[in-house]
Amino acid sequence: MDFKNYLKSLQIVHLAMMAGIIAFAMVAFYLNLGEGFGKAFLDEVPLFLLIVLVFTSGSIVASFIIERSRKENILTEKDLSKKLALYRSLLVITLALHEGSAFLSIVMYLLTGNLFFLGFTFALLFLMLTRFPTESRIVRQLSLDRQQQQQLSEIEINS
Repeated sequence: MDFKNYLKSLQIVHLAMMAGIIAFAMVAFYLNLGEGFGKAFLDEVPLFLLIVLVFTSGSIVASFIIERSRKENILTEKDLSKKLALYRSLLVITLALHEGSAFLSIVMYLLTGNLFFLGFTFALLFLMLTRFPTESRIVRQLSLDRQQQQQLSEIEINS
């Protein structure tokens, strides 16, 4: 696959992960209109809030730790094709961490009806959006030199 298709596939995966979260949040919101599920666990809001805080902060911290440790391996890789493949897996791992916490916060909203939980979801969506893959972001994050940047138009990346 060439770089254009590589970038397009990264963007599609990224948007699909975000779209899943948004769709689930919309369904949960619809289900909680009126009487919905949200009244059953009102007494558990403080506990659920603590759980969501721990998972959300844990996923954010874990994503930065994983990104930092894996980025060292990526930056030392000489083969550009392997470097891009490693970047793809890193992006999916970090997005999946945020996606899991976002789904958890939506479930907590679904159980309690407390809109505060959707705030966590939208904060995680914003964080995911800041990692949207573009050519310039990939070049910057991988510290590609001029020669490697020129190779992007000619390279074949392993799927």
